[in-house]
Amino acid sequence: MDSRNLIKNRRISYQWRLFIPMALTLWITIIGMAWFQVSRVEETRKQMAIDQLKSIAGRIVEAFETNIDPEPFMDFMNRFYARAHDYDELSIVIRDTATNKVISRRGPVILFHPSQLEGRKGVIHINNSTDGTPMDCLYYSAFTPQQEEVVYVFLPYTKKLAETISQKARNMWFIFIIVGLVATILTYISSLYVGRNIRLLGDFARAASDPSSEGLNLDSDSFPHDELGDISRQIVKIYAQRLSEMNRREREHRVALHAIEEKSRIKRDLTSNINHELKTPIGIIKGYVDTIIDTPDMDSETRDRFMHKTQENVNRLIALISDITAITKLDNGEKLINVTDVNFHDLIFTLSNDFEESNLFEGKMTFSFDVPLNCEVFANEALLTGVISNLTRNAMLYSQGTECVLEYIDEDEDFYRFRFYDNGIGVPPEHLPHLFDRFYRVNAGRARNAGGTGLGLAIVKVTIESFSGTIEVDNRQPSGLQFTFTLPKYKKT
Repeated sequence: MDSRNLIKNRRISYQWRLFIPMALTLWITIIGMAWFQVSRVEETRKQMAIDQLKSIAGRIVEAFETNIDPEPFMDFMNRFYARAHDYDELSIVIRDTATNKVISRRGPVILFHPSQLEGRKGVIHINNSTDGTPMDCLYYSAFTPQQEEVVYVFLPYTKKLAETISQKARNMWFIFIIVGLVATILTYISSLYVGRNIRLLGDFARAASDPSSEGLNLDSDSFPHDELGDISRQIVKIYAQRLSEMNRREREHRVALHAIEEKSRIKRDLTSNINHELKTPIGIIKGYVDTIIDTPDMDSETRDRFMHKTQENVNRLIALISDITAITKLDNGEKLINVTDVNFHDLIFTLSNDFEESNLFEGKMTFSFDVPLNCEVFANEALLTGVISNLTRNAMLYSQGTECVLEYIDEDEDFYRFRFYDNGIGVPPEHLPHLFDRFYRVNAGRARNAGGTGLGLAIVKVTIESFSGTIEVDNRQPSGLQFTFTLPKYKKT
């Protein structure tokens, strides 16, 4: 495995590439907000304690304003805050501003000098009364209205008080951590959700771009039902439609190519067969003519017989060329004669009379038909006449039967169905699939002697199909050959 494949295999999935930056951004934001809020909590708790001291000092100042002895209130404050663990070391000092003497003191002794508090608020550093070590105090001071007294309220910032304030801060940290974990889980679920969509699209893209892939088994319902899933399904649908269209075009191309190849093969076979079929009558004609020319003293009887044979082969040659011309035009789709309304009953009736008047069957065979009156088909009258004539002539020449019949079978919305059959010997089953092939003869020698070109049934099939009909052939029971064909109905608009 080369380095590029190794890097590709170790590449982090889109889900993690989406989740990791989001989680890092989330935690940086939460930690920053938590730090800011915890700092504010500590300051806020201190400010709340100072506000409490301010309230106590204010109540004492109010007592002086109303000439009420502040001692009872101070006693109440001591008793009240003694029960509060955070304020049990609260200290209140009232000082005479003129003499700097302490008028009253409640709570633990706080050693301080008035100069320490001038211009200071909130927090001061003073010495411990017991051992003289420095300590922090939260304090507040207020003057009486005549500024004869000043009230100091102290609350030592002891370890216990600090723990109380920091406990609140730790609680804030705990809340932010819980929020961060919940947000991280939600972020992971979201990235998993989006990553699954991307992974499915990636699988689809790799399968679509892989020439060796035999097909996509991706179900569009695998995508989530959201906007990205809808887009993914549209992409899969568009690709499936384009793939189907490409496959359809490829099939059409193969069919067209096969048709072209088949047409070329038929033309090659036709050309080869034409050359073969033309050589025989031309050779016979040339032989008789050369013999007549080279034998000037030939008796009249022999000369007449040779001329008669020459005429027969000339007629055969003319019939062959006529059939070749007809089938070529049909193959090329030439519409030299309009396709229109043809009364099939009248056409068969006319043909039957022509057969009888021309003594076509020479008393060896009869022709009958059963076609409904006003049976109107959409066809070309001349070509349809040729179809029935070819079938009849084929039966007369090769069936060895005594009758041939054309009859109506049934119909549907678009087509009539007919059958043409004789009571002759039929054909061996192995020849049935080839009866419509061009120049195909069950018995080549007997067919040529009968004057056939080998194109009659091929012309019948091509003609019927040019009318959008179908034709089939099979042996009839108990004997004979049967052709079943359809012709389109003529529909008046």
